[in-house]
Amino acid sequence: MNSSLYKTAFGIIYYMDPPKLIETGVYNHIRNTLHNCREHRSNTFYVVLNMSIFLVFILIFGTALYICYSQKKSPYETQQKLMKDQEYVLSKIRFYQGQVRSNEIMISGLPGLDDPVSKAYPF
Repeated sequence: MNSSLYKTAFGIIYYMDPPKLIETGVYNHIRNTLHNCREHRSNTFYVVLNMSIFLVFILIFGTALYICYSQKKSPYETQQKLMKDQEYVLSKIRFYQGQVRSNEIMISGLPGLDDPVSKAYPF
């Protein structure tokens, strides 16, 4: 208990409980009621918090799925992209084949017999 030290006019020291303005039963009832209110408030807070986190998760997940669905190409667009890619690859193959043919003609890079330089300086 919260006892206090009191000194009387005659020098006697004694312990005394502080005065109580309400009865013990009323005090316990108010304390239990406040405790229950606090538990109810915290439970309500956690339920609302969990629901809001769940809704945010569903919103983000649903938005991601909708974006993936809306950006999906139709079969015609897929076929057109495939044709474009194939044309690009074939053009690169033709370009490099042309490069190889030009290198085969002049493998050493020396001037040929038809060049004007070789006609000017015959050996």
